[in-house]
Amino acid sequence: MTQISKPDLVDISEETLGKLRKCGQGTLTTQLFKRGYRQQFLVGITPLNKKAGAFAGEAFTLRFIPSREDKDWDLGDLKKRGDDNVQWEAVETIQAGQVLVIDSRNDPRAASAGNMLMTRMLRKGVAAAITDGAFRDGTEISGMPFPAYCRANTASTRPAYHRARTQDRR
Repeated sequence: MTQISKPDLVDISEETLGKLRKCGQGTLTTQLFKRGYRQQFLVGITPLNKKAGAFAGEAFTLRFIPSREDKDWDLGDLKKRGDDNVQWEAVETIQAGQVLVIDSRNDPRAASAGNMLMTRMLRKGVAAAITDGAFRDGTEISGMPFPAYCRANTASTRPAYHRARTQDRR
């Protein structure tokens, strides 16, 4: 099993995070643009729970690559879903206050995460989860006090199209 190392946390004061939570997106993107960050946001994503509130936090990133039949599915044991489930390892590694940002290659055909992972992150104190793909269990997630932003809601499970990328690039 691939081990995800705990990243070095960036020292962002609670005062700074509080200011960011109150800042409008237009103001924030303009200030980032002035500092050379021209494309600093995901286009076309929407919140599943509009009442979850504003958030700010350090990004904890997870990248998906196309699913592999030889790694992601064992037809004799469909519960297996791969020997190296980096997605679950990421959810266990992410720290309170961080934001899980999932690169799903702009592909909403399969879920980037669902209710179980969102519940785990909510209980850990994670600030939010964002993907340029889809989440599943949208009805359940929309009722949670947890900011979750995605392009779509789907019933398809992640391994149908996605594989969480390991550090050794398998």
